[in-house]
Amino acid sequence: MNVREKFSSYENLSPTFSEALAAYKQSVNNEFWIRDARSIEIQRKRFPETVKSVNESLKYYYMRLTCIKGGRKFKSKNENSERQCSTSKQDCKATIFVQVSKCKQYLYVQELSNIHNHTSSKSYFTVLSQQRLKLPDSVKETAKEYLKSGANKKIVLEKIRTDLGCKLTLKDLTNLSRKKASQRKKFQECVNMLKETYKCSDVEVLVDDPDIFKGLYFQDHRLKKYFAAFPEMLFVDATYCLVDLRTATYLIMVEDGNGSSEVAAVCLLIDENEEGISFFAETFKNRNPAWEKVEVIMFDKDKTKRKVFKKHFPRSHLMICLFHVFQIFSREVSVKKWVSQVKKYKSANTIYKKLHTLLRWQNMKKFTKKWLQIYQRL
Repeated sequence: MNVREKFSSYENLSPTFSEALAAYKQSVNNEFWIRDARSIEIQRKRFPETVKSVNESLKYYYMRLTCIKGGRKFKSKNENSERQCSTSKQDCKATIFVQVSKCKQYLYVQELSNIHNHTSSKSYFTVLSQQRLKLPDSVKETAKEYLKSGANKKIVLEKIRTDLGCKLTLKDLTNLSRKKASQRKKFQECVNMLKETYKCSDVEVLVDDPDIFKGLYFQDHRLKKYFAAFPEMLFVDATYCLVDLRTATYLIMVEDGNGSSEVAAVCLLIDENEEGISFFAETFKNRNPAWEKVEVIMFDKDKTKRKVFKKHFPRSHLMICLFHVFQIFSREVSVKKWVSQVKKYKSANTIYKKLHTLLRWQNMKKFTKKWLQIYQRL
């Protein structure tokens, strides 16, 4: 690769920029990473006139690559912090800058600097993780099978090193065994698995017009049984990062006669908007005839959630849980925010402390009576 060299494609048609970059890395014994880039698609959204009649196979409008020892140094926002963090960055100035040519048919190498402020060698290059993990798919699958069957990791590692001559480490082998398959199961297969394997009698999928997944509701006979036995009070909340899709996992829970919580329904939602939450509430109603016995529903402070459930459960009383009340007080009632209103701050702080004393009170009548006493004193 040289300055002013042109490439007709990024990775499709030969000669490609990706092939030339891989060869350049081998020749200089160094790895590069994309420091800054803008794709043709993004450039078209921002400045459509600049990409008219552009070669779409170029992929990038411009791209800057820097040595893995270079790039912007991390600067802590906390100037008073004494924390010391180690880093592999050495402010290396080696860089490659490519841009779409004036005729818009080529990627043009505009800048290329190979001046490094650290030593480079073949032995250094081969132990980099980007090179160590370049294994054939057949070897990866064989290693996974060995590890799955309980084989000794050190013996498997030694065999791979001997056969391929690579510098793989035990940590790489562990990560390889834990890496999930790239193929994701189709949602119809998930629905079938819920129905056949886990015996979920109620499974509903929310999709958009072109079959774009937006939500999944499921409930088995055990969950329905819990709700039918204790339908008077519902607890609704969401948690995150439980599944690979990073969807919000909504739960409806009930409290049994022993004071223990039991899950009554589960729903995965891509978007936590009115449409998605309405799908959750409406499906729950349709699948559970005992919904008319619901008297109290407890949420967080989310307005969309409260609005939707109030619409579908008009006779139920909506409440916010104490955890979120205390969370809001801790965030909103602070010296910085109330410094100009000292009296108001003291009053709110007093309410907050008295709310804490009510935690031991389980009787709702006593809670309401005590709260009214506080309210009347303001």
